[in-house]
Amino acid sequence: MKNNSVYTILLFTFLGFTTLMVGSLVQKLIISAAINLQGFIVPLIYGTAVGFLLGLYIFKNQRLYNILKSKNIELRNSEAELKTSNEQLTENAQKLRKSNIDLIKAKEIAENSEKLKDDFIRNLNHEIRTPMNAIIGFSNLLEKNTQRAFDYTKIIKQSSFDLLRIIDAILEISLLNSNQLPPEFCDTEIEYLTNKISAAFIDEISQKGLRFEVIINLPENEQKIFTDADKVFRILSILIDNAIKFTSEGHIQLKIYKPDNTIAFCVNDTGTGIPIDELDKIFNNFYTGCNIQGGLKKGIGLGLSIATAYAKLLGSQIRVKSENGKGSQFCFQLLQKVNSPVEFNHQQSKAIKNIYTVGLEYEDFLYINELCLHACDKFKVLQIDDYKKVISSCGYNSNVAMIFINVEITKENAFDICSQIKEKCHLVPVIAVARIAIHENISKAWKVGFDEFLTIPFSYEEFTEIIQKYT
Repeated sequence: MKNNSVYTILLFTFLGFTTLMVGSLVQKLIISAAINLQGFIVPLIYGTAVGFLLGLYIFKNQRLYNILKSKNIELRNSEAELKTSNEQLTENAQKLRKSNIDLIKAKEIAENSEKLKDDFIRNLNHEIRTPMNAIIGFSNLLEKNTQRAFDYTKIIKQSSFDLLRIIDAILEISLLNSNQLPPEFCDTEIEYLTNKISAAFIDEISQKGLRFEVIINLPENEQKIFTDADKVFRILSILIDNAIKFTSEGHIQLKIYKPDNTIAFCVNDTGTGIPIDELDKIFNNFYTGCNIQGGLKKGIGLGLSIATAYAKLLGSQIRVKSENGKGSQFCFQLLQKVNSPVEFNHQQSKAIKNIYTVGLEYEDFLYINELCLHACDKFKVLQIDDYKKVISSCGYNSNVAMIFINVEITKENAFDICSQIKEKCHLVPVIAVARIAIHENISKAWKVGFDEFLTIPFSYEEFTEIIQKYT
């Protein structure tokens, strides 16, 4: 850089000197032919000075230009770094805003969950204490006033069922949340479902003075559906139970029809309806809405959550239409698919007289014995402790009507016992019995050949239905 500057000064000094010399000579030649030493030296000095100053000026300007150019490059680099930093700051700011929004949402969810949990605990406390107070209170009265024993017993029985319903709902939603209740599909008669629903609710609906209508609008040759009948029944039971709670006059209707390649199930009522601001909340866990407000209705807010979970397992969803004060409609649709039906041969079991129980508690054995006495007097219930005797008693010419086996026994494997019975005589109905309906036990029971699965306590209607089905 320095060498170039020196060369530039010398070049311009030489050029200035040369220009002035030529100009001076031309001037002298034109004005006078005589050239003296003084006229030559003055232009020489003058030209040299002017050339030097001009070269110095250019040198300074070039140095300043180089400095400015260097600063400009530095500024561009700084601008690029600043732009990158700004972009990173903008990106970080966006991430921070998103994190803040997520935190606010999480906080709201946590607060709502905490509120729901608190409401649930308070409600659960109330719901459990109510039947427990009735059970304990009327049990004490039963000891003191035997004249009203029937009324007290009826209240105790209903309160026990209410308490059991609460426990079942909590266990059921827990099993659903942990994916322990997968669907078990089979061919199902639509008429079977409607008859079962009618039998379960007709008395309760009639007691409230309501009309119950079942409308089946399906082609004659499409009266079956391949689905999980128990889960469909459970969904419909929850929807109809809610309709009964919130309907004081008018009717409750179960309508089954065929839109496209599906079968739709709709429960309509003429009840109180649902406020529009609650329609998007009623399917949330523990949400009770107007169930609790004013203490109008009972419930722990799990029914519709359970129904929604079952509908999802069956590949459907529950839709609701409602107008406050004018009733509600809950619908879900299932794909129609039918498998080849499997018929059970009842001829062999009609002549059988004995019912065996294996591994049951003594109280459960007595309960089954009493149910048999009421259901049909041609059966004799026997408690068999030696499962080998049960297996040896089974045969095509034996008098064994059916066998109840506790699948929770630990001494012997109930599933192995069932397998051996089915290998020896597959026509003997074998019923699995358990106090808790764990999916692992249910699934394994079907695989090894159990014909039914009963959860203790089971009702007289459930028991007689099995008796009628297999005898």
